[in-house]
Amino acid sequence: MLRLVIIEVVILAAQIVFYFGCELLQHDHKDVIRPVDDRIPFIPGFTFAYLLWFPLIALFPLFLFFVSEKDYAVYQLSIIVSIITSTVIYVLFPTSMERHIPEDGPLRWLIKLIYTCDFKGSNCSPRLQCAQCYIIFATAALCGTFNVGALVLVVIVTAAIVVSTVMIKQHALIDVITAVPLAVFSYIAGWLIVNNLGYETVIRMMGLA
Repeated sequence: MLRLVIIEVVILAAQIVFYFGCELLQHDHKDVIRPVDDRIPFIPGFTFAYLLWFPLIALFPLFLFFVSEKDYAVYQLSIIVSIITSTVIYVLFPTSMERHIPEDGPLRWLIKLIYTCDFKGSNCSPRLQCAQCYIIFATAALCGTFNVGALVLVVIVTAAIVVSTVMIKQHALIDVITAVPLAVFSYIAGWLIVNNLGYETVIRMMGLA
């Protein structure tokens, strides 16, 4: 279990470094806001759904390993591919959006904290968080060993997180949409690598065998 936790910490740490580090190489950001975004309501309550991302990304792979080592290998490689691919996109096609903190309301401080944690407000499209939610959903759906209850829970949580990103106005609709091809590409890449090397080899390279 300790090894699993260490692997997860290393991957998440690398994601943070790549995500924020690439902002040092960006210039001429394109605004992702479109007229359709103005018609999407701002619902502060979705902040709680947004926060589900943190326990999900930390706990899902730990659970998955004990369900299916092969799907765990595919998942982790897919996540790594999504991090690298999104970083390249963010450098080549920088995007950003202006976020307006609500003037009042019981969740104002929490929403302000979420906005502040996004640093410069760039790296919008595709939304990496949404792409990884799609990867988690695909992994659970295609795994074949998740029971119905677990699969339904994954669907509800990932859907709530994706929807929350636009409902709390942290991201634009195009960010959520462009995350789909990123997720598809990353998952297929992870699947191809595992099927060519063999999941046992990947698991052994991770030090889990």
